[in-house]
Amino acid sequence: MKRTFTAILLLLAAVPVFAENSKQEAVNVGYLSNITHAQAILGRADGTFEKSVDSGHPIRWTVFNAGPSVIEALFAGKIDIAYIGPSPAVNGFVKSHGEALRVVAGSASGGAALVVRRGAGIETAGDFHGKKIA
Repeated sequence: MKRTFTAILLLLAAVPVFAENSKQEAVNVGYLSNITHAQAILGRADGTFEKSVDSGHPIRWTVFNAGPSVIEALFAGKIDIAYIGPSPAVNGFVKSHGEALRVVAGSASGGAALVVRRGAGIETAGDFHGKKIA
């Protein structure tokens, strides 16, 4: 079975971190440290983000336990960019009337998937018939 993850990349509107100035302002990136947000975890681990951002703007990472706390941090100006799921993204967008954040990209498509052990005999959704999932 193909594993896919759903996450949304958010960018705070009017972020000054890329402005031309003499300070080395950090880009504050928030993410959830669970497997359903693997893009951010991998991007941090392999340096993808650092390679993609101007070296004059170091990345400061913040780990969150849940999407609503990420939205609160965005509203408070504590982070600039975050990976979160669609529900907190939509809720934050609606709550701020589209003013406090922008959804700029999806990081994966296809929703979530279940992972089963090899040899379990489960190849399609129909194979779950009569089985228990825990």
